[in-house]
Amino acid sequence: MLNILEDFDLEKQQLKNLQIAILNILEDSNEEKKQLQQSQRAFLNILEDIEMEKRKVTDAYQRIEVTNKLLEQYKILFDSIDEGFCIIEMIFDEQDNPVDYRFLQVNASFEKQTGIQNAQGKRMLEIAPKHEKHWFEIYGKIALTGESYRFENKAAQLGRYYDVYAFRFNNPEKRQVAILFNDITERKKTENKIIEKSLALERSNQALDEFAYAASHDLKAPLRVIDNASKWLEEDLEPHLTPETRENMNLLRKRVKRMEKLLDDLLEYSRIGIAQDKHFSEIMAGNDLINSILELLSPPKTFVITVDPYFSKIVVPKMPLQQIFMNLISNAIKHHDKQKGHIIISVKENTDHYTFSVKDDGPGIAPEFHKQIFKMFQTLKPRDQVEGSGMGLAIVKKNIESFGGTLHLESAKGKGSTFSFVWPKNTSTGNKDEKN
Repeated sequence: MLNILEDFDLEKQQLKNLQIAILNILEDSNEEKKQLQQSQRAFLNILEDIEMEKRKVTDAYQRIEVTNKLLEQYKILFDSIDEGFCIIEMIFDEQDNPVDYRFLQVNASFEKQTGIQNAQGKRMLEIAPKHEKHWFEIYGKIALTGESYRFENKAAQLGRYYDVYAFRFNNPEKRQVAILFNDITERKKTENKIIEKSLALERSNQALDEFAYAASHDLKAPLRVIDNASKWLEEDLEPHLTPETRENMNLLRKRVKRMEKLLDDLLEYSRIGIAQDKHFSEIMAGNDLINSILELLSPPKTFVITVDPYFSKIVVPKMPLQQIFMNLISNAIKHHDKQKGHIIISVKENTDHYTFSVKDDGPGIAPEFHKQIFKMFQTLKPRDQVEGSGMGLAIVKKNIESFGGTLHLESAKGKGSTFSFVWPKNTSTGNKDEKN
């Protein structure tokens, strides 16, 4: 029995030991489970870090792609523009004075604009040893101050003129300048020709003034002598003059006056568009201008003059409109084939110009003479029938065209004439209401 009890206690102790061993195993399993969970969490963190780095790499790659596309577009633009373009690096001496520059980059048009081949990497003085100092000074100032500059200058050794826009490029310490430029040599040649022609025109105008003085004094002086001499002869020979002689003396004086008028008209014609006195800056109401002209002309009472009421609504320059209207109205009266006549003076206002017209019911002008009458010294009737120099319409046409207008004639033989002309507003002051 004791042996059985001892065996039972032994087995019981063994069972306890087994229980303890099982508990130890379970504890070790839980520890391993914890370690496994920690390993899993660490692995997930590593995966997250890898994913984040992947996104960074992807973003960087996309930015590189965008940059490459922009660089490609820049290169296309860089090489496609007609203007020359280059980036230079300024070279300074020890005192920080600009003495040269090196070409870092040039576009496709650079060679066409300068005539310089394979410029990239070369210094300017290496290419053109006599290149002017002012180019270095301008670009040096831009590199140091950062102030952009637009200018025109000559590159004598290259034999060209340039229109240049230059600005600082990159960081200030790199002392780089970007230059956009265009060869304007042909334009400069044209400008020089214009200057030469202007000087020639100035000399011509001076000669014209000298002619004007001669026409006003030297050429007219003999005419005045002839006129006075004819009057003295007529007085001295009074008892011996026949009707035919008197008529010849009167004819002589008429020819003298005609010649004086011709000289005056020639002088006036030659100075159109050149000489302008204070009357050209004087403005007045349209109706006042027409009324003053009619007072000066004093038309025959048998003529009816109708003036468009709209003239009272505009203001215009006194000259040369006074001269133009006087010629047109006096012609309408002088060349009329009847004792009575009707003249209509009208105006139509447009956005940027006026259209003036002088209409008469006179004999009219055949179409084949429409161009001829605007030429110098042209009359349709002999001057002994209608007194005049033949310069009136030539003066009218030149005056109108010199101020940017146009002159038009509507006429047929036996149907009267209408002279109309377009007068730009920018030579006048426009509408009264606009002024007020």
